[in-house]
Amino acid sequence: VIQASILQLNVSNLEQKILDELESNPVLDQAETQDDEEVNNSEDEEVDFEEDPDEYEPASIYDNTDKKNRELPVREQLDFAEGLVRQLDNFNLLDWERAIAEDILWNLDENGYLAVDPILIADRYDREQEEIKHVQ
Repeated sequence: VIQASILQLNVSNLEQKILDELESNPVLDQAETQDDEEVNNSEDEEVDFEEDPDEYEPASIYDNTDKKNRELPVREQLDFAEGLVRQLDNFNLLDWERAIAEDILWNLDENGYLAVDPILIADRYDREQEEIKHVQ
């Protein structure tokens, strides 16, 4: 309960509460730490702005000439057929089925139609046309 009430105090009330506790309890002593001495010393020192250089030099990050010489990484651009060929990894195909599927994909025209007769693809792999129908 005491912790909750102390946590809810603002800074000035907290300082007052600490001072009251120090006065009411003779066992408590206020010790000055080394950090307190450093803070007091640093407050006494004034900053001399006259020592700052008069000229301002902009950082090189604002220099646009370097940007022209840098090469930015370019994401690999796949065409439609390459993307489809990569998607074949998602299917459990045998080696010959994958080869036929790739052959079919590479022989699609710009409208997505197979430009080669399926019997020719089957013949390339010494398969019957009926065997490759499930790959089509």
